[in-house]
Parts: sequence; structure tokens; C-alpha cells
Amino acid sequence: MKPAGILFANAVQRCMLDAFSVLVPTSGRCEWRAEWRAELWQVRRCAARSTDWKAEFEAVRICAGALPDAIEVRRIARAAHPGNAPIHRSAVFCLLILALILAAGWAIALRSPAVIAELHPARYTIREGLVWISMARATGNDEASISVEEYRRWAGAQQKFFNDISFYRMERLFWDDGRQKTALTVGRGSANLFAVLGLPMEIGSAEPSADPQLVLSDTLWRRNFAADSRILGRKIKVGSGLVRVTAVLPDDCWRLPSAAEAWLIEPNNRMEAGAPGHVVALLAPPGWQMMRNNRVYIPAFDAKSNNRNLLAVSFVDRTIGPWGAYCISIVSVLLVLPAITSVTRSDKASSTVKLSCAQLAVPGLFFSAKLALLLGILFILPIDLVYANSKGYDSGAPCAQLLFTLIFGLLGFWWVVDDQRKRCPVCLRRVTHPARVGIASRTFLAWNGTELMCTGGHTLLYIPAAPTSWFCAPRWIYLDPSWKFLFDA
Repeated sequence: MKPAGILFANAVQRCMLDAFSVLVPTSGRCEWRAEWRAELWQVRRCAARSTDWKAEFEAVRICAGALPDAIEVRRIARAAHPGNAPIHRSAVFCLLILALILAAGWAIALRSPAVIAELHPARYTIREGLVWISMARATGNDEASISVEEYRRWAGAQQKFFNDISFYRMERLFWDDGRQKTALTVGRGSANLFAVLGLPMEIGSAEPSADPQLVLSDTLWRRNFAADSRILGRKIKVGSGLVRVTAVLPDDCWRLPSAAEAWLIEPNNRMEAGAPGHVVALLAPPGWQMMRNNRVYIPAFDAKSNNRNLLAVSFVDRTIGPWGAYCISIVSVLLVLPAITSVTRSDKASSTVKLSCAQLAVPGLFFSAKLALLLGILFILPIDLVYANSKGYDSGAPCAQLLFTLIFGLLGFWWVVDDQRKRCPVCLRRVTHPARVGIASRTFLAWNGTELMCTGGHTLLYIPAAPTSWFCAPRWIYLDPSWKFLFDA
């Protein structure tokens, strides 16, 4: 080999040793590099009588052997350092359990159409000025209190407070598919019902000669018609007559009281008299000016000119959604938490043991991971419990979600804080073996409280029996390597 080639090979071999030396701890890196360079010089000297190619090949082989040696030196150095302890499996198991609970909650949600509909953003998008109307004497906002005759009279009169007004009521009708009769909850609505709601479809006609039209819910369409699009345009027998199927309404669009499996849309003059129903309207500017706290009382009169005050309720309260109840619950839990547990951090006593920045950050990262998983669980589990079997809008559902989130939140946050307080800041295992130290009569003169130890030999946790000016919070004591022989791990 030419001298230039020998110089190049020598440079490559030195670069290999310098690259491998990065794996060696800083304190012994220079010494390790000097020993291997001496080994390389000895190999090249002993192989000087051989051909240049064999000498260089032997030198490269020796340099390659420096890699496993550097890895082993690093492993021994980390094992000898008391602070470089691996995260204990109990901490990993803790995070795994929380992750499994969160995954189970989302699996239940994804398999429940009602929960998916509740989480869909379209469910909380409403037309501006949309209100739900009932008699002022009605005992509840969801009570059907307006008859068809009253609706027809209001719809035919000149409107001052409303830009548009629609009507619907719930009935139990039988659907005949030729093989059997099935009872369905059908919403019988006026021709302009979907237009007033602002839904993305035009169904029904105000012409007296128009035929009734049937809109299927997505659940009914998939359950009874196997999601067959050919059902659109066909006539089926519902109740006492044939109606044409014209559309399928997604489940996440309906926000009115009393959800239906299908909607029968018919002209106003063809709606049969019967049980009272619900009225939905769009407020005009005079109505908006009179609204207070999302409610407004509107004067109305019946056929005998008797005063029948109407109560118009905005749909704002129906569009808060699960996120609103969740945020309110979490803020409430954080405000109440200091009353049920101490949230102060433990004191860290001075110690000769020095931990790296990465090791100091591990407890914080572990706490953040637990907190993030807990927040996810507190969001999805109450929603599963409240909405999994829901069949429509329920005014009490947000309150139930709020209650479940508060209960689970208080228990969950208390556990997260208590678990973190009793985990070794080095290896994240829970400290055990409590021992009573000192006597109560010497509280102000000497240490008095409970001592717990990390079975890995890293730390001791001192918990004072009574807070004093010099010892008021739990205190971690780091153990130096001389204690290592007393512990198994």
C-alpha cells in the first residue's frame, strides 16, 4: 500500500475509536481512548513484518472490537451509579392500567351510536334565533302543551314575534312491511319543520294536495332496511296510509325533545287533531329584544280571546354539550381538591447523591402522564354512563354527567396526588415498610414521625407526625452507595 493509503487508513481507524468513545462516560473517556490507541499502535507494530493489507485489516478488526467494549463500560458505569436506576415496573403498570381504562372507555363510545352522536359537533350547531315554545303554565320545558288547532291559528295569523313557526308531536304508529307490524315512535311534523330547524334538506310541501313524506332516522334505516339506499322513493304503510320515503336524517342532527325513529311530514291542513305537541319557531327582532336569560314570555290568545301566555326558550342551553359540563366539573374538582388532600410538594433534603437533569425530570413526566390519562378518563367514562343508552335529547343528561365527573374527579385527583407523594423520585416505586421514629414529647427537639423506605435502596421518606416550623412537609432523603448492600434491587 502506498504511504498516502496508509495515512488514510490510520485516520479512519482513529475516527472509529473517537466515535466509539462517545459511549463511554465522560470521567473515563480520555483514559479509555488512550488505552485503545495504544492497543492499535501495538497491533500495527506487531504486524509490521506482514504485508500492508493484512496489517491494516487486523487494525480495523481491533477497532471494531472497541464498540462492544465501550457499551460494556457504559453499562457497568450506569449500574455502579446509585441514581441511574431504571423506572420500576409498578410505575409502568400504573400507566398501563390507566391507558387500558381510557381505551375501554373510547371502545364503548365508538360502539354506541348515541355517544358518537352526542360528541358530533353538528349536534351543537343550531340556527340563530331558534326557540322552543310551550305554555307558560307548563310544568316542564319538555312538556307537549300546544294543540294542532292552536298552532294552525297562530301559523295563519300575522306574526309579530316570529319569522316562522312549525309544529310536531310524537305518536306510536305501526309500520307494516308485509310480514309483520312493528310499532315505531313517529314524529308528525308540519311541512316547514326541517326548514325552521335549518337542517340540510328540503322535506315536505305546504300545498294542500301534497302527499305526506316519511324521513327515516339513521338508526332505523340501518336496522330495518340494512342501509339500503333503494328504499328512498318507495311507499310503505305507516299507520293507516301509504307514505313515500324521501330522506334519511343523521342521528346527530336532532336536538328537540322526544326523539323519533321516523318523521311524518305533512301539510298543516292535513294534520289530524289529537294529543298536544311541540312548537318550534324563529324569533323576530321584537322577540329578541324581550328575551332575558334565554327566555321570553310572549302574549297569545285562543279562539275565545282568552290570554294564553307562551314561554319561548332558546336552544342555547341545549347546545352546551359534554365539553361544557366536563370543563365545569374539572374546574370545580381543582377548587375542592385542597380541602380533601394536601397538594404541597415534598421537601428534598441535601444529599451527596447527584442526579442528572433527565433523572430529575422523570417524576414530573410520570405525574404529567398520569394526569393526562386521568383527564381523558374523566371525559369519556361519564359520557359512556350517561349517553350510551340515550334515545334523544335529555335535559337531565348534562347534570348527570356533571355529577359523575365530580365524583370520579375527586377520587381520581386524590389518588394521583397521593400516589405521586409516596413514590421514590429515583425509580418511581412506592415506598413501603413504615416505621415509627421518635416520641411525641420531643417533637420540637428531634425528628418524630413515620419513615418509609424505597426497597431499591435509593431514598427514605420522612413524614412528620406533627408539622413544625422546621419540618412541616414530607422529606426525601437520598441514600449514598454505601447503603446498596442492604437492598436486593
